[in-house]
Amino acid sequence: MTELSDAMVERLENEFGATVNRDAGEIEFYSDFGEDFILSFDPDDAVEDIADQAENFDEDEHVLLWTDPQVNSDSLYSSLSDIEDAAEEYLDTLENALVKMKGWRAAGMSDEEIKDELDSQDLGELNIDMDNGEIVFDNPHMYRDCGAGEEMTVDDVMNAIHDEYDNHGIDDLICSEIGTIGTGHGAPPITGLIEDSKGIHKTLNEMADMLEEQRAVEARADER
Repeated sequence: MTELSDAMVERLENEFGATVNRDAGEIEFYSDFGEDFILSFDPDDAVEDIADQAENFDEDEHVLLWTDPQVNSDSLYSSLSDIEDAAEEYLDTLENALVKMKGWRAAGMSDEEIKDELDSQDLGELNIDMDNGEIVFDNPHMYRDCGAGEEMTVDDVMNAIHDEYDNHGIDDLICSEIGTIGTGHGAPPITGLIEDSKGIHKTLNEMADMLEEQRAVEARADER
């Protein structure tokens, strides 16, 4: 069992910009995205407790703390990595469909011919129904429809896919799936949630490594 020494506190403050309250068992610091993060620890077993929390920090769970609990209560998602994979697949599928359609258009194919090609092509989980104005991506972890909801021409479909691809990044798509950001104090910008959580985890691991290093230094000094 190792309490925080004066040297450990000084290094936490100087190297990580943290505020340390040994008696209360709290380390407070701001993430790169501006989140006011507070780590509570056992004052009597500080080094071990901080290391354990760093090792077991759940990045997905931390992100979900800032999202709408009503949205997440019935969530089918096992983790944010599933949603992230689905978002990447969605954008790749849109790009692939757009490249195909541009190629067919450049080859002089008519709308009807392109429509027939779309019906026969394997576009993964993307389904394009020009008659009903649907451009649907239906994945177990993400559902998107960027269609017009009414009959569309080939140019309409290409423009819709182009706009969807250009205007939605991975983080934006993930956030649209997990709900709206909470209003809690210190919440980071919504597009920074994923990277913010990863950054906090990295900082906690670096803190744990520093504390273990400092404990070893102090142990050697005591032996002299």
